Amino acid sequence: MNDAIAMFPNGGGCVIASEDMQPSAQGRRVYLDGSPDIHTVLARIVATGRQMLLSAMTLPGNNGCFGLFADSEGHVVGLHSTA
Repeated sequence: MNDAIAMFPNGGGCVIASEDMQPSAQGRRVYLDGSPDIHTVLARIVATGRQMLLSAMTLPGNNGCFGLFADSEGHVVGLHSTA
């Protein structure tokens, strides 16, 4: 196994890079915590050159908001915030 693994702080998960996996916008979507201010997090992502696919949008039923961006490999990644 020649995979690269990066662990999230506090045991919150990990990211794995493998030659067996190919980046794709049609693949599974991961939603990361965009708290405390999803607008600030999205602005920082765009400042790094990433493409925002959906700016922060409020979810119905007081379920927070979410936004989408494309990462450097073409994956669509979501952010969610309860605030």
